[in-house]
Amino acid sequence: MAKQSLPHTAIPTWSGFIYQGRVALYHILKQLNIKTENEINELVLQIDSIEDFTILKSIATGGHTPISMHQVKAVKSALYSTYKEDFEQLEEKWTAIGLQTVEAFFHLANQNEKTKAEIKVLHPKMEIYEYENDAESCSLNDIDVKIKEQISLVLQKYNIGGNNNPDTVQLLSEILEKNVSDKVIYIHALNHGGTAIRNAAYDNPIPLHNFLNALRTDIASLVQDEIYFESKIRNNLNRYYQEFCVDCVEDQLSPELKTKNE
Repeated sequence: MAKQSLPHTAIPTWSGFIYQGRVALYHILKQLNIKTENEINELVLQIDSIEDFTILKSIATGGHTPISMHQVKAVKSALYSTYKEDFEQLEEKWTAIGLQTVEAFFHLANQNEKTKAEIKVLHPKMEIYEYENDAESCSLNDIDVKIKEQISLVLQKYNIGGNNNPDTVQLLSEILEKNVSDKVIYIHALNHGGTAIRNAAYDNPIPLHNFLNALRTDIASLVQDEIYFESKIRNNLNRYYQEFCVDCVEDQLSPELKTKNE
């Protein structure tokens, strides 16, 4: 896929990335559960470039081609009008890619006043992402629960111990989230070193097999690592900030906070 006119990336807006990153992690875990390990080895996660996140597949000629693109909105609104422009933007991006096989998904944090079927009629080039039990949205709190459920299923699938231990699942959830946040930090570092942020985001995807390997981590050695606890503190701070932004009524936020949460 030619890298022409690379899209804007929101990587510098750290706070607005938290929910997006967790939704991406949930989707990755779903892929680990439904695909074979050989299939997983062909896939990568691209953060905040083509879309909020994109799953790409290796191609024989080198490089990757997108197979699904995902836009994520952690907005406390059920109004269709709140999302209409974003739906249209996702459709425009799908059209620009020029590949009919690419799926375009929109992730909602709150149930919309219109159903998935109604939105599909208005926006036929995209789909509202569905979670378990045909749920058409997933809140910030619920996404953490769903991530842990998927981790337990992956552990069972690959005969990795700890699927019935809540503490183990919690630790593994934090390890996986660190994989994503570490990539964001790496992209920041490239940007500070002179690489354009758009190029840094586009050129540095995460192989999905990295997440499977992380689930095979020796937890006993990890919890003695200061770097792990540093990342845990950082993730908790980001979590609290994001929850504040999602829970606030729009007119309660300062212009600066509104910008950070877009």
